[in-house]
Formats: sequence, structure tokens, C-alpha cells
Amino acid sequence: PQRHHPQNKRSIMRYADAIWRPSSCFTAGNGRKPTFVVLHITDGAPSVKNSAERFAASKAGVSPHFLVGQGGELYQFVVLGDIAWHAKGWNSNSIGIEHVARSPGELKQWASLNERTRRSLVPEGTAIEGRTDPGFPLTEVQLAASARLVAWLCFTFDWVVDRRAIRPHCENPQTTHLACGRDWPWVSYLKAVSDGLCELRDNRGSGSTAACDDDRDAGQ
Repeated sequence: PQRHHPQNKRSIMRYADAIWRPSSCFTAGNGRKPTFVVLHITDGAPSVKNSAERFAASKAGVSPHFLVGQGGELYQFVVLGDIAWHAKGWNSNSIGIEHVARSPGELKQWASLNERTRRSLVPEGTAIEGRTDPGFPLTEVQLAASARLVAWLCFTFDWVVDRRAIRPHCENPQTTHLACGRDWPWVSYLKAVSDGLCELRDNRGSGSTAACDDDRDAGQ
């Protein structure tokens, strides 16, 4: 059934820089206040459009709030006040952000795939001759877009920039996805989030220099 939200409610907030692709895979939040963000990687193909189509499809059975492409593209699927289905056990209190990337070795069947299929599973220019899946990493543009989004979430929900508020999926005790977060550039990422948060505070007249200094130190 279609869910309707009053237009003046905090629960309907959407990120202005994201393309809105509503998913039916969510649970009504009923006034919840998220306390942290969960970072995921898609572990699939490099096409952000294909990933977006999958998350928007009702048959997917899963949904993040946001998706960040290799080129910094942003999609939103679930409003912030509602519960997306992205991290069992953590969904009720969190915001989920997927990133288009794949861990090396994720596709165990790589050796049996033909050349055309392999090329569709990696960015252009990636070597595909090996017998194991090369995967493809997060990009600098992608990380920058993600950090701006997380800074906005910290500003919106008054979160401190630290590893309690920003968690990788692999730290969820109920997940089998052990790779996400293993190679995340935490120091530079948290600094980018802190800098983005201070910029938002400066532009919107909230917070103080001392608070910004505290946030910058939190990621170190």
C-alpha cells in the first residue's frame, strides 16, 4: 500500500543532491531519530544505474537510504524518517548508504566467466585476465560525495563525527559481509566529513569554532 507522510514532517526529509527513486522496501519510522550511519559497498557491477534500478524494485527485498556511484552520483530510495532494510539488527536506528564498489575476490566464479561478462563487471580499463576477481575500489570522487552526504546527516541529526556515528557494515554482528570497511580510508574520510560539517555550520549559522575543532579531532 502507498504510504503518505504529512509534508511538514521531519520524517520526509530528502537530500537535495540525490535523485529520488522511491523504494517500497521500508518500514514506517513513526517519528524515529536515527543515531548512526552504516556504510556498505554493493559488491556487484560498476553501473550505478543498474544498482539504483535494483534497489528501487519492490522485489529486491532490500533497500539503503542512499546509493553513491563511482562518479559521485547520488540516489535516495527511502526518506530519512523511515526504516530502510540494509543491516539486520541495526535498521531501526540507522541510515544506510551503499557505495558502488566490489571487494577483490568477491566473485568466486570469476575463472569460469567469459570475456564479455568479465568486462561488464569491472570499470573500463581494468585488467580481466587473471583467474580471480579483481574487484574495483571506491573512487576519490565517490568518497568525496559520500563524505558530503554524511556531513549533512551529522548536521541534520546533530551527530558527532566519530566511529560510533559512522560505521561499516562489517561491524554489524549479524552480517556475513566482512569486507566492507576493511580497506576504508578512515582518517581522510572522517576529516572530509568533519570539514563538511563545519562548512554547513558556518553557512547556516549553527555551531561554533570550538565545536568544529572537536569534530576535526574526533576522526584522528
